[in-house]
Amino acid sequence: MILKIYGLLSYDAVNVGLQDLAMGVDFLKDNAKASNIPLISANIIDKKNKKTLFQPYIIKEIAGAKFGIFGLTSDSRIRKYFKNNINNIEILPPMDTAKKIVKELKAKGINVIIALSNLGYGNDIKLAKNVSGINFIVESWSYLRLNYPRKVDKSFILSPHFKGQYIGKLSIFLKSGAYNFYNPQQEKVLKVRIKGYEAQMKYYRRLAKGMDPAEYFKNDKKRLWSINKLKKLIEDTKKELEEHKEAKKRGDVSIIHNELFAMQLSLSEDKEIKKIIKRLNPKIEALLPPKEKKGKERRR
Repeated sequence: MILKIYGLLSYDAVNVGLQDLAMGVDFLKDNAKASNIPLISANIIDKKNKKTLFQPYIIKEIAGAKFGIFGLTSDSRIRKYFKNNINNIEILPPMDTAKKIVKELKAKGINVIIALSNLGYGNDIKLAKNVSGINFIVESWSYLRLNYPRKVDKSFILSPHFKGQYIGKLSIFLKSGAYNFYNPQQEKVLKVRIKGYEAQMKYYRRLAKGMDPAEYFKNDKKRLWSINKLKKLIEDTKKELEEHKEAKKRGDVSIIHNELFAMQLSLSEDKEIKKIIKRLNPKIEALLPPKEKKGKERRR
């Protein structure tokens, strides 16, 4: 059903994530055939032949620019939750895979690289910092709602929340040959962030009674750590704001604009969906670890 909805929304690709593999690879592939939407993941491979089980990426040409979209799937979470159902697959290290794919896409003349990530927000920040060349990271699994994309180095991280509650729309106003991106919304975000950090630092100054907070709390390890971290955040965010202002003046940038659209949070019962759930329930029960099965029985 979800894949059918993606089809109606004209999605170009869907990254294979943790819960997509709950029923096994074959089940997922069989259901994907009806949707005509490419499932992608660059780091899920067959354990025997070492080939990728899904397309690693797709390439789209839009308005004269080449876009490369690749997928990354978390290895640790899959092993933890669905280890009994994925014995025939192997998950390659996401960071190493990303470096390889970005290099491959660049060699093919790709102008804009987009990563669909199931790694979680913290790992997406690491991805942005450690793998250069990714323009946009669309993250999942973290339950975050980022109204404005978070810029980390030269990558923008986008997150539309979870369970389909919002649909994200990133508009790129592409200037010919300009593949550095500028987000006018970012200046407001950075100023608010700096204001918040400085308010926290003001609190520590008040406690320090006019002294330098770091000196005053030098014997309080927890507070000293917080103060030093806060100083670094203020410094880094002010630097980011200045870089943002400089980018605004340059002519070789394309503007981006992000929007989130709230979806209907509840639906009336559908007879067909109820039939599907009833048919699949025995298969789902068979896949649950013994502990979860017992917990479900107790709740009944």
